[in-house]
Amino acid sequence: MQQTSLLQQHKALRQSSRVDPIHVTLHLVRDAHLRKADFFDVDRYPTLTFHGRRVEAVDAAAGHYTVVGDLTVRGVTREVALETHLRERWGRGTTAA
Repeated sequence: MQQTSLLQQHKALRQSSRVDPIHVTLHLVRDAHLRKADFFDVDRYPTLTFHGRRVEAVDAAAGHYTVVGDLTVRGVTREVALETHLRERWGRGTTAA
């Protein structure tokens, strides 16, 4: 992997993401429960957000990284570390998994 593409991936991984918890698992009964007040409370908190702040190389040669950022669920924000692997995707560059 070239240094430029790695830097581009790091930039992409640091961007913010919003998740709509209405269809979390694609299992209708389970998703209905997860939307209720005792879990995600979608009526009061319609989105989950993640704002990546930094990317740490665990094993750069193997494409193994940790993305550290702020995850907000039900209005509470906590720092989390998400493990990710960058890999070639059908010859079209790298993607996070």
